[in-house]
Amino acid sequence: MYDGHKEIRERLNAMRFELLRRQTEVRRDLRREKDELVKDADDRAIQLANDEALAAIDEATSRDIASVEAGLGKLTANTYGWCDACGEQIAKARLAALPQAHLCAQCADRGT
Repeated sequence: MYDGHKEIRERLNAMRFELLRRQTEVRRDLRREKDELVKDADDRAIQLANDEALAAIDEATSRDIASVEAGLGKLTANTYGWCDACGEQIAKARLAALPQAHLCAQCADRGT
């Protein structure tokens, strides 16, 4: 099991807070709360292309939030630091770099 659960919980909660803040901003932009869709066709095309990028950012952020929340869940379940695929311990250096990691480096490399 990984030592330093309090520190990891704090890091994961901080990550979750920042991701939720970012997602809120992206969704506000997608709803056009700050910038209405313009009438000019060329400018509108640019805005719509930007919306596609924002939608992709929103989707990636949702995945990141789920990953962080899974890490928090593993802390609560006392399974943090163990690979979901092979059941081996995840290296402390990997967890320090990616506190939400749920796979060891070998399983992540294999894509499991």
